[in-house]
Amino acid sequence: MIKNNSLIIIFLFALSFGYAQTASEFFLKADTFFSTYVKDGRVGYKEIKSNPVMLNELVTLAEGVVVSMENVAEYQAFWINGYNLSVINNYPLKSPIDKAGFFDKIKHNIGGKSITLNDIENKLLRDNFSKEARFHFVLVCAGLGCPPIINKAYTPANLDAQLEM
Repeated sequence: MIKNNSLIIIFLFALSFGYAQTASEFFLKADTFFSTYVKDGRVGYKEIKSNPVMLNELVTLAEGVVVSMENVAEYQAFWINGYNLSVINNYPLKSPIDKAGFFDKIKHNIGGKSITLNDIENKLLRDNFSKEARFHFVLVCAGLGCPPIINKAYTPANLDAQLEM
C-alpha cells in the first residue's frame, strides 16, 4: 500500500510541476512574441502572417495551460494574454465587427476550455474580479478604438504594475 501511495504522490507532484512549467513557458514565450511583434501599441500582423510559427506554437501551448484562481495574478495574467493572442490569431481582419460572432460565437481552445472572447472577458475575468476595472485597458480587440497593446506579456510577477501602467 505504501508503494502505491508513493507512486500516486510522485505522479501528482510531476503532474503539478508539469502544469507550472507549462504556465511559466507560456509566459516566457508570450513575452518573446509580444516583444517581437508589437511596436508602438500596434501588432505587426504582416510579419506574423509571413512567419506564423511563433504564434502557432504559443496558441498550441496555451491550449494545455491550466491555471487556478488560487493564484490570482497567474490566473488573470494568463487569461489577459490568452484573450489578446486569440484576437491576434484571427488576423487578417479590417475590424472585428467584420467577422460575425467575433466576440460571442467564435470559440477558442485555450486553458483547457473551448471559450469565446466575451466569456474570457466577462465570465472568467470580470465576474470573478468585479472590482478590477483595469481589465478594460488591457483586453485588446484589434480595432483602432481599442486600447493600445503593450509589447510585453502580462506576467504574474508584474501584473499589478502592468495594469496600473
